[in-house]
Amino acid sequence: MTIASLGVERRTRSLAGRIWRWFDGDWLFLGAVIALSTIAILGLIAPHLPLADPELPVPEDRLQPPSWSHPFGTDVNGSDILSRVIYAPRVDLLIAILSVLLALAFGSVIGLFGTFFQGRGGIAGLLTELLNRTMDILQSFPAFIVALALAGVVGSDLWSVIGVLTFLFTPIFFRFVRGEVLHIRERLFIEAQTAAGSPLWRVLLVNVSRNSVGAAVVQASPTMGFAILLTAGLAFLGVGVKPPTPEWGLMISSGQEQLYVGRWWPAIFPGMAIAITVFSLAVVGEALRRRLEQ
Repeated sequence: MTIASLGVERRTRSLAGRIWRWFDGDWLFLGAVIALSTIAILGLIAPHLPLADPELPVPEDRLQPPSWSHPFGTDVNGSDILSRVIYAPRVDLLIAILSVLLALAFGSVIGLFGTFFQGRGGIAGLLTELLNRTMDILQSFPAFIVALALAGVVGSDLWSVIGVLTFLFTPIFFRFVRGEVLHIRERLFIEAQTAAGSPLWRVLLVNVSRNSVGAAVVQASPTMGFAILLTAGLAFLGVGVKPPTPEWGLMISSGQEQLYVGRWWPAIFPGMAIAITVFSLAVVGEALRRRLEQ
């Protein structure tokens, strides 16, 4: 073995060791990250893979069982299920990521400014109390029922679903940030910064925000899983993304009737994809929470 190859091997082992130490020996966390990365990468490169058109109906191939030509079988329209399962994250993950990021931004800003002035009297205190009660009311309703009603009102295109989920998730992140701000604003270092003459905006944006959004960021991962479930549920009931868009909920909706006659593949494979994705997001969120608490 040459010196150069020995150096490459050592660097490879060192990199692998650092990655393993970052995962802290947690096989489940590592597996969840690998699963999510695989699903996301396959979705991104799907147009460049040798896959059938996911929206192309082929009536003569309808409801074919899994085979070498169609590893996951075909659906009621004759479309290749493997192709549709791989393409679906381009919709499901896009909706989940954008809606959660927007909700995280809105919820954090509202929670930060709204909670910091709570109980301080004046117009700011009144507006803060009104904001808190509004968020409490929004969280008191079942999320799926609200999503169903809003989707029926605003429409069921891609951006409408993202807007509905953003509206639903904003109170979740507001609650996490609010709890942290209520604790942090009474800390001695905040009082010291204020007493030292630091502007209120600087204390709020630098000291309070930096120490209060961590819990909300960790919550983003399981909330993405919830977003995927809501997206699939809305599509299943016909008020979400419309066919022939490749989407896991739509695939389950079109395949669930076939379960009664023994054709399991149109609904089982997209259901497995949802289960793996949501479970992996929950595992990642839990692992990040444990690291935040250390």
